[in-house]
Amino acid sequence: MLDQLQTAITAERESCDRLLKKEFEYRLGPNTLPPEPYQLEDLEALYKQSTTHPLGGSANWSEMGAKKTTTGLWLIQRLVEEQKIENASILIVAPRSGKGTFYKWVPEILPGFTIIDVGSQGLSIVKDGKVIKLPPSKLKYLPKEMDFPVVVIAHYQIFSRSNKGKFKEDENGMPIRDEDGAIVMAEPNQADHVVDRKWTVFWLDEAHRIKDKNTKWTEVLKRTKARYKHVSTGTGFINRPQEIWSPLNLIDKDAFGSYWAFYDLYCEIDDSEGYSRVVGVKPEMKDDLRMRVRTYGPRRTLNEVMPHIKEPLHVTREVELNPIQRKMYDEIKTQLYALDKQGVPIYAANVLSLLQRLRAICVATPEVVSDEYDEKLDRRVQKVKLTEPSSKLDEVMEILEGLQWDEDDKQQLVIFSNFVGPLKLLEARFNKSNQAAMEMGIEPDLPYLWLRQEDDDETRYRKWAELFPSMEYRIFMSTLQLGGESISLTSARHLVFLDRSWSPKDNSQGIGRIRRPGQEGQPIVINIEALRTTDQYIRDVNAVKHGWFMEIFGDEE
Repeated sequence: MLDQLQTAITAERESCDRLLKKEFEYRLGPNTLPPEPYQLEDLEALYKQSTTHPLGGSANWSEMGAKKTTTGLWLIQRLVEEQKIENASILIVAPRSGKGTFYKWVPEILPGFTIIDVGSQGLSIVKDGKVIKLPPSKLKYLPKEMDFPVVVIAHYQIFSRSNKGKFKEDENGMPIRDEDGAIVMAEPNQADHVVDRKWTVFWLDEAHRIKDKNTKWTEVLKRTKARYKHVSTGTGFINRPQEIWSPLNLIDKDAFGSYWAFYDLYCEIDDSEGYSRVVGVKPEMKDDLRMRVRTYGPRRTLNEVMPHIKEPLHVTREVELNPIQRKMYDEIKTQLYALDKQGVPIYAANVLSLLQRLRAICVATPEVVSDEYDEKLDRRVQKVKLTEPSSKLDEVMEILEGLQWDEDDKQQLVIFSNFVGPLKLLEARFNKSNQAAMEMGIEPDLPYLWLRQEDDDETRYRKWAELFPSMEYRIFMSTLQLGGESISLTSARHLVFLDRSWSPKDNSQGIGRIRRPGQEGQPIVINIEALRTTDQYIRDVNAVKHGWFMEIFGDEE
């Protein structure tokens, strides 16, 4: 009886899926990339939200990787088709490392659209996945009007500068005036040309990047005008619940106009240490905030939509600090204790600077470059660089020795750190080993790729999307901030964190580079921890912050 019931349920579900796909093709046309049933459900909800909400605001809070990208593009396609919008203009803001994903899927889902990549110094046309730079003499800024459908892709950094409201200055910083005595305003820059026009759809990918309401790119992006606004992020907030106000404010400034009203209504405050800090969501307001967030769009987890991708296996490998590391570590701890007794809050600049150095010292040996008295800060200031030896980097080399790398099996390794210094030290180790191999007439044993800050968009895309999957490179390394989102590294199933971020969702984003569609093995995440250091404290802080996140974005109890 149970078997018959299960068979009937399965047949009904398959029938519904077929109907959904048929409805999808009727509305949007057949596509080279078939949607998943859950994408069709999400598309229906997002389209309804976009077209019924007074400000056209919607959100996708899901952990779906490229599936979230295609859902967003289908939403755009449906809005354009069913609302009968001619010469639609679409603005997509995405991290630099993830722009290549849009280069791939926009031509598939929006085939009639011209793709323009916006850089701070000019424009490019994207054709066949390649970025073709336009000479500034032809077109440096986006034109005010375009009589053809266009998708404009820009990265966040473009919006870190704006000349809106600024004036030209002389060598003394004074405003320059014209013949009539009027102040000469500064010429609009690339950000101004983007935000000063009216868009059909404005889509902010990885929207947790505007968590700080006071950053320049947040302020500039929120001036963007559009008929429809959409945000997507699997990371609703990074550290504390009040951060979600910023993306909510972008898509619905009427309902979320005041940051402080949101703060007072939803945030649990602790002021026992003499200053106020958020320690979670008010228990009596959790259900209300969860409901309001979900109103704008779906939240799906990777486990829900891709159960075939295995949960990662977490491994901790502990190391001891060497005597030089321990000595400087203890000295900085003493300074922090002294500041704490003086009542200096943890968010003070000098405290944060010392905490940052404390974390870096856990990775490698510090070498004092300069030690001077700073009159402005009224204290001695040391400049330190990281050098060898490093027990954490020794551990990385042991991990590599344990991974197979031959014709039968090539086990790649992804390495993340919050600091550039350890990656430079690893590069030196890899180069030394590879040079020795070549001198012996054999193939380099540690071929690596390093995703660097100075890489242009095309180079970044080529490194993660083409070179690493070719299996010619054994190692992929990057800072977590640069490589922790919007890229896929699923040819590897081993990942090492040299150090954790304070933000649990940053670490989860990093893990998401190998645990995503395309991963066929068991992801193995290795955290290298220095004993009796901030490594353990950061681990515990991550657990607390993750609990806050799950209160709003986790499964309902």
